[in-house]
Amino acid sequence: MPESLSAQVAVTGLGCICPLGNTPEAAYSAYARGDTGISLLTEPWAETFKSRLGGLVKLDMVAELGDYLVSRLDRFSQFALLAARQAWNASGLHDSGLAPERLAVVMATGIGGVNTMLEQHQRLISGAKRLHPLGIAMAMPNSATAQITMEIGACGGAHAPVSACAGGAEAIAWGLMLLEARKVDAVLVGGAESAIHPLAIRGFSEMRALSSRLDDPASSCRPFAADREGFVLSEGAGAIVLERLDDARARHAHVQALLMGAGMTSDAHHLATPHPEGVHAASAISLALRDADISAQDVNFISAHATGTRIGDLAESRAIESVFGASTQDLWVTAPKGALGHLLGGAGSVESVLTIKALQAGVVPVSVNSTPRDPDIGLNIPTASEPYLVNRSQRFALKNTFGFGGHNVSLVWASV
Repeated sequence: MPESLSAQVAVTGLGCICPLGNTPEAAYSAYARGDTGISLLTEPWAETFKSRLGGLVKLDMVAELGDYLVSRLDRFSQFALLAARQAWNASGLHDSGLAPERLAVVMATGIGGVNTMLEQHQRLISGAKRLHPLGIAMAMPNSATAQITMEIGACGGAHAPVSACAGGAEAIAWGLMLLEARKVDAVLVGGAESAIHPLAIRGFSEMRALSSRLDDPASSCRPFAADREGFVLSEGAGAIVLERLDDARARHAHVQALLMGAGMTSDAHHLATPHPEGVHAASAISLALRDADISAQDVNFISAHATGTRIGDLAESRAIESVFGASTQDLWVTAPKGALGHLLGGAGSVESVLTIKALQAGVVPVSVNSTPRDPDIGLNIPTASEPYLVNRSQRFALKNTFGFGGHNVSLVWASV
């Protein structure tokens, strides 16, 4: 157990836009119930696709942001901005007197403004005389970060990690490091994605990475299950405001959770598949536990990356078992993507928001669609209809997020 929490990093604001709901509370409520946000795509372009499933955000973006911003922001940036507004408003920092130079933004994405880029390319080859004058700026992976800095007046740094599916968690880790190094006093972190587009769907399908279980979309993403066949692409954004715990307490902020530690490694193995034994994923987990100054036995549950792919889920299981050893069977491992789908660069941040809400509630959410469990996966997976109570005064959760290219990030979150 950590000797002191005074130097730890506090969560003072949460924001979430995702297929399960458009606030942290709504998304977590649906998640805890075992709902899913996955449906069959009904767009004409999807009719002939082998995989035509997706987790769509249900929001009128013009009603939320207005015509001006919607016409100038790619959809992934729109989600990022809405999630950031929620987190920023919840933090109370907007009227705290924080100097702009002491506030930073780290907002990740996996693909960035792919919709804008492809729409503008289609206009070009169709013979349009003019393209959108802000098309390039809208497509930039850092465009969401830039928009958020303007929204909240952050002048202490604008960062946009692009590390595939690990990006949202990497952004959180970078926020932790900025605060520990006292480069800033507060940082808004997160990740966003919107890539439900024919090119992205077809591209992932050609990699045999997607589920094609069309008869029952709600059960199509099946992490850790024996009959899993791939993930389902989703969209959305998660945002978290972080500040040092002593600073948060000094201004009497509502502290929602603690970020205790982070570990980051790389596989150096393959562009699109993880190391089959999860060797470096295990190292990321160990580094996160060490950074948090806790033991493996202190962890109450793991929120797994588990996308529902054959290789990836097995590699993560091996990584977890190699770190936790005999205590693996006493540890709950839940996989949110069965309910949520895969938000790519937004996954680590949205799933961290859900993990924080679960810590607050003192439960381990059910792992949707994880039965029958793969016999080669020796994890303790909660698959009953009711969540499992976690009975400790302070609770710890490990959040794993891994990405194409061999990016591995593990985070340790704690209840207050």
